[in-house]
Amino acid sequence: MEYLTVIHLNLKRSHSMDSNRKTSIGLLLIAVFLLMGFQLDAKQNAIPDLKVDFEGKFFELDNLGNLFIVGKDNSISKYNERGKLIAKVNYKIYGDLAHIDASNPFEVYLHYRDQQRLVVLDNMLSIRGEINLSEISNVEINAVCRSYDNGFWCFDGGSALLVKYSKDLRRERESPSAALWTNEEWQPHKIYEDGKNVYVLDSTLGIAIFDVFGQFKTHVRIKGLKEVQPFKGGLIYVRDNCLLNYDHVLFETDTIYCHDAMQNLKWDRNRILIAEKGKIVSRAY
Repeated sequence: MEYLTVIHLNLKRSHSMDSNRKTSIGLLLIAVFLLMGFQLDAKQNAIPDLKVDFEGKFFELDNLGNLFIVGKDNSISKYNERGKLIAKVNYKIYGDLAHIDASNPFEVYLHYRDQQRLVVLDNMLSIRGEINLSEISNVEINAVCRSYDNGFWCFDGGSALLVKYSKDLRRERESPSAALWTNEEWQPHKIYEDGKNVYVLDSTLGIAIFDVFGQFKTHVRIKGLKEVQPFKGGLIYVRDNCLLNYDHVLFETDTIYCHDAMQNLKWDRNRILIAEKGKIVSRAY
């Protein structure tokens, strides 16, 4: 009887060990599959390296990581985030291209200052529409950008007003009279909007910041800038071979990245795009 009891206990212990072993193997397999899944997800979400020839005037990015290069001949080349050429066009009839606004990847704005034209492209760089800026002002409009609702902002030098228009040229918003926020003569060359603020850049005077209703907020006296990049509530710009971020709420400047002999920089999620020595290359950040 004792012998049978021992056998029963051994069998029970053996069964328990087999069960524990199977449980351990199962947990191990689950851990392996989870790890593989995390690695695959990380690989799919990783920001790819990029290297593209650059002998142009300037370049811009959209929020999908697509790169737009404006050549010296005013051609526009669009590359995906891995550096593959998607489309290339040159609308020579409009002359010199002053600015690209690709804040909406599916509706790209081109500002041809000399011809006073705002040309709207689709995501393959085909023309969808054209706006004659001469119809809204008697003087040259030097700076234009897209608004968050697919209208556009412009700075009217004649009236010294920041004005928002719809595509059918309805006047929707405007800033207060310049006399209420400045005693200087503004001649901006770039305007940007990030959905919260509108940034008016004058290389001589700095950056005037308005809200999206056209109300003046503040004047950032960082002078000598050709362009800035609104990013996460701050303003990114290049000075002395460094990429700097200015917080216009806290009035603080942080150095993001420095690199010798760079012509221009753009911030793109977790990487920095640098124009240097005839190339645009990405650097992880």
